[in-house]
Amino acid sequence: MRAKSGTSMCESSLGTLVNLSVRALPLAALVFAAGCASSAEDRVVGIYSLDPVRSNIPEFSNFPPLQNRMRALSRNTRLKIRSDHSFILTGIRVTEGTWQLEGDTIHLRPKDPEAASILAKEDGEFLVTLDEDGEGLVVEQPTPVGQIRLYLRKTG
Repeated sequence: MRAKSGTSMCESSLGTLVNLSVRALPLAALVFAAGCASSAEDRVVGIYSLDPVRSNIPEFSNFPPLQNRMRALSRNTRLKIRSDHSFILTGIRVTEGTWQLEGDTIHLRPKDPEAASILAKEDGEFLVTLDEDGEGLVVEQPTPVGQIRLYLRKTG
């Protein structure tokens, strides 16, 4: 069977498909780009591990139990921020809760404020700041023996 122009139906259909594809290409690229664009919240989702080199943990030599807790914290701290706005923080203990991004600050709200560590505010909330280069998170807290600065590097 031949189409009016003398080409086969298959050739005619192929030509129509190619013409439609070329016209739809800009639209497909726009849809693809919109799908690939990530929000600020999408960029903070991931797994973070404490980087002891970029962190500053003061010596608690006058209070050995706290010094031991700080050493354990520096070895074991992991933060998993999930896209469903939940998190799991492991370190001295496991803390779960929800998070919210406001500007360059992530508010971590533990389910159980009593389980929060010394890095939490009075209400049990943790404030974590995005670092300048977007590669990690920073937690800072003054203590009687000096400022604690924990740097959490994105590892996954």
